[in-house]
Formats: sequence, structure tokens, C-alpha cells
Amino acid sequence: MGSDLERQEAEQQKRRNQEALEAKADLYSRERFLQDHRLHILRITAKVLNAPVSYSDEEWSIAFQAVNEALDSYNESKGNFWTYAVLVIRYRLSNEAGKNPKRSTAMQVQPGLSDRHMNEGDPVYGMQKQVRDRTGLTRENHLRGEIEALQKELAAFDISFSDLADCSPYSPKARQSCAKLIKALFTQPPLMPKLRSSFVLPSKDLLQRTGEKKKTVERYRKYLICSGLILDGDYPGLEEYLQFINKEAQTEGGDDE
Repeated sequence: MGSDLERQEAEQQKRRNQEALEAKADLYSRERFLQDHRLHILRITAKVLNAPVSYSDEEWSIAFQAVNEALDSYNESKGNFWTYAVLVIRYRLSNEAGKNPKRSTAMQVQPGLSDRHMNEGDPVYGMQKQVRDRTGLTRENHLRGEIEALQKELAAFDISFSDLADCSPYSPKARQSCAKLIKALFTQPPLMPKLRSSFVLPSKDLLQRTGEKKKTVERYRKYLICSGLILDGDYPGLEEYLQFINKEAQTEGGDDE
């Protein structure tokens, strides 16, 4: 009986790790992964802080981004993803508490990942070391810097990263449609200057250029704006997640309803 339970648990952990690896490799899988695990991340955050946490709290946002960061640096050979993600969340929350003394009383984080807390005899020592090594320089990490810069740009459009998880295209037809619409932002004459100056997606122009349905543009408006800002800005790291556009746009698009 015990061996059966252990085998089932091992298989479940393997599936979770594979899910994380798929999310690491594909933007859409990542967005769905983060959306599906929002409550799990919230519970982890509350446990790490030993205090109630809501989706409106800054600590939640820090933990959410920490899981996104954990996906980037996760290596299955180091152990289970969620064990690793918890360490990254704890590290990030601990760093934030240290940078903001006024908030430190509200952020009672368990011991961090400094050298004095790392024990080579600990079963998760290798994973702890990976977290420290990979995230210790993250303040200078270009991808984190890009994310922070993009968040500021999106704020001007009243868009948050959590919004994107709710309005990203997942089906093949929706992806094809979005790819066509995104490319249309850059065909001559480019529409990005108009978007940036008005803070409004030029929907009418996109419909005329692509022949896509109005409801498709409306449904994915925030996603289209975000993608346009990435491709039009200085975001080489984030731009890698949009490499699908050229491939998808070569095929017929369509709505996913």
C-alpha cells in the first residue's frame, strides 16, 4: 500500500514538473500555468509570511513574479518545481522586506538563502544554492528589468500582468488571429505611434488591415497592446516569447469561439 502511494506521488510530482517545463518553454503554456495556479501561489505566500494575504497585496504580486522567475531558471535535475518555487518566493519576499524596513514587520519571512542559512547536509541544499546563484544577481538581470519596465508602460494603458493571464489566446485559431493583428501594427504605415500617443488600440485600422472579427480584437485588446509594446520597445528577452508571430501569421487566422 505504501509503495503504491509513493509511486502515485512520484508520478504526480513528475507531471507537475513536466507542466512547469512546458510553461518555461512556451509563453501561452506559461500564462495558463500562472493563471491556473494563482490560488496555490496565494496559499504559499500566506504560509511563507505566516499571515493572511489577498490578491491586492504587494506580497502577492512579488510572489507571483517569483514563480514566473522560477519557471525561467528551473532545472528538473535539481528537484521538484514547487519546492524550488517556494524557495524563490521566500527569497524575493525576504529581499523586499530588507529593502523596505517600514514593511518588514508585516513581512515576517522565514530564513532566507544567505550563506549562513545554507547547510550542505540539507536535502535541498543543491536547490537552495541554485536559487541563490541564479537569483542573487536578478536585480541586474535583464529579464527582470524588462518586466519591471513593461509593467510601467502597461500601467499607462490600465493593464496589469494578471489581466494578461485572463485575456491571452490559447487555441490555435486565436493565436493565428492575434499574430495577424500584431503584425498589422507594424505594417506600413505603422500603427504603434498612434497607439502610444492615444493609449488606445487602433481597432478600426487593424480590422481594415486584417479582416479579423471585431469581437476578436475586443477580446484580446490588452494582449495585443502588450505584444505591440514589447516588439516596439527595448525588450529583447521578452521578445523571444513572441517568436511564434511570424510562423502563426502565415496561416489563416480565426476566432476561437
